[in-house]
Amino acid sequence: MDSICITYSLNNEESVLGERDGDDKGDLDIFNLDENEYITKISGRFGGMIDSLEIVTNLGSKKRYGGKGGFADFEYEAPNNYQIIGFYGRSGWHIDAIGVIFKSLDATNV
Repeated sequence: MDSICITYSLNNEESVLGERDGDDKGDLDIFNLDENEYITKISGRFGGMIDSLEIVTNLGSKKRYGGKGGFADFEYEAPNNYQIIGFYGRSGWHIDAIGVIFKSLDATNV
C-alpha cells in the first residue's frame, strides 16, 4: 500500500480532508460510505510494510486494497457499539504500520 487518506463528512455536509500518510504514487480509489454506514473492521497482511488492507462496514460493504504479499495477517474489529473512525501508524514510501481509532456509537459516550 502506497498511502491512505480519509475524508470526513461533517453534520452540515461539509467535507474535511485528512492528512495523507505514505507516498503520493499509486492509483486513487475512493471507498464511500452511506449516511448510516460506518467501518467495523479492517484486516490485511504485512511484512516489511502493510501489503494489503480490507475495510468492512456495518452494512456488509467491503473493499480490499493492495497486493498478495506479506507473511502475517492482522485484524482490528470494533467492539459492540463502537466504530472505527480513523487510522494511525507509520509511513515513509509506503504504509509501514497501521492501527485504528475507535469511537462509541452512543453520542453521549465518546
